[in-house]
Amino acid sequence: MNTAPTPGPTDIELYLRETASPTEYTLRERLVDYWAGRADRRYLSTNQAKPRTDDEVIETVPLTPWAVARRNEYRASKDLETITHNRIVDPLRTEKATLQARIPRLKEAVGIAQEEAGTAEEAAREIAAAPAAEAVPRGPGEQQVDQAGLARRRGREKEARDAAAAAAAQAAAAAAQASAAAHAAAIERLAVIGERLTLAQSVLDDRVAECRRYTSRRINVYARAITRRHPDAPVIAELTEHLDLDQDAPRPNGSQTGGSPVRGSQPWQGRPSWLSVVDPEPETP
Repeated sequence: MNTAPTPGPTDIELYLRETASPTEYTLRERLVDYWAGRADRRYLSTNQAKPRTDDEVIETVPLTPWAVARRNEYRASKDLETITHNRIVDPLRTEKATLQARIPRLKEAVGIAQEEAGTAEEAAREIAAAPAAEAVPRGPGEQQVDQAGLARRRGREKEARDAAAAAAAQAAAAAAQASAAAHAAAIERLAVIGERLTLAQSVLDDRVAECRRYTSRRINVYARAITRRHPDAPVIAELTEHLDLDQDAPRPNGSQTGGSPVRGSQPWQGRPSWLSVVDPEPETP
């Protein structure tokens, strides 16, 4: 009885499996993030909290440490997804590069094999069409053989030549067919690898987008708590409109997400150690 284990799915098959449901943003997490915003809104720096007029230029509005931590968590999750993706697809990328270099050589080999098969087939036809060599002079051992016996000998020799030529033609045709099959298989495999790489990239994009959505929801709840006390604070726009989770890129108006406060603004005052047990302040309508 054969008890060999059934081979399981490969790494790429596991990676391309149906993705799980989106990350749940629980009520407890919402309350924790909202409470963090309530706590941090008491300690915003002047540059973060003071409303600006339309003609006033804001050089830099620093993010709160909580928002920076959430952004770093998102980037860590994105990096982990990217590392996992690369570990899974790197063998496929290597195989793809190998096939791309091999296919032209296989195509060239197909042409050579087909040319050789054509030559062998033409030679077999010529040999088959040639009559028996009855007019060939008798050899030293054929002087005493009668004409009928000599004809039979020449016929057997022709049959042997015809069979050898036909076998050579068949072997050349089989080699050409095998070469063409190898070329077709390589092209088919390259197409499969390309499809799997495309699907893997789509899976990576979906998972990174899910990480981004989850982090954005957390930051939006956090910013909503700050808005209750500072509805026009510049840091709100940084958190909800200008925050780029993927990179610290300068915005068109010259400001930059993250960074340190501008000169003259109050630094971040920090959060007191007793804040986690302090009674919540009443909400302003």
